[in-house]
Amino acid sequence: MMKCKMILTAMAILVMAGAGHAAVLDLSVDFGNSGVEPGFVGQTAYNATHSTVDGDVTVDIAGAQGFYAYVGGGTNPALFDDFIFKNGGTITMTLSGAGISASTDYDMTFWAYYGAEARNTTIDGSAGTTGPSLGPIAFVNPPTSLSDNAASGTFTSDSSGVLTFAVSGTNARPAINGFQIAVPEPATMALLGMGGLMMLRRRRRA
Repeated sequence: MMKCKMILTAMAILVMAGAGHAAVLDLSVDFGNSGVEPGFVGQTAYNATHSTVDGDVTVDIAGAQGFYAYVGGGTNPALFDDFIFKNGGTITMTLSGAGISASTDYDMTFWAYYGAEARNTTIDGSAGTTGPSLGPIAFVNPPTSLSDNAASGTFTSDSSGVLTFAVSGTNARPAINGFQIAVPEPATMALLGMGGLMMLRRRRRA
């Protein structure tokens, strides 16, 4: 009986903790200087801060040669109409701010489409960010959905709450259209706790 009460108390605390933080970081960014993909926020500067429910996220781009709108674009999705690129080198993308927690896993998706050629872009975590090597990203031309020219993986932020990515490409010519970052909603744990409470109640009635 005492053991059941302890379990119930622990689960109740879990439920209350989850209910107190139901927000979820979910940010989609479209790089470039033309139209913005629906549901994304546009970024046309090398450093920009985007507001999210979990706190601001600052996206800093270093080493890019420029923002570019694909000539003769009009693609659908619009995400592929524009991008940042480098002709000879590596682009460094850094995510920081209150929205990024220290030593935390984040689900990331990156899109890389140049339009005129396959640049075989690869994204790697660097400077304390750990995760898989994504790429070379397959070249689908023309793209018809957001599942094209995309690669996804889970990356862990460093101990100071920063995510850093090295974006490279064949012959040091990377291009990237945008990215999405998301984390599981903490309230999911609360739902698991509620499920456990229901199971215990049914067991006691039986």
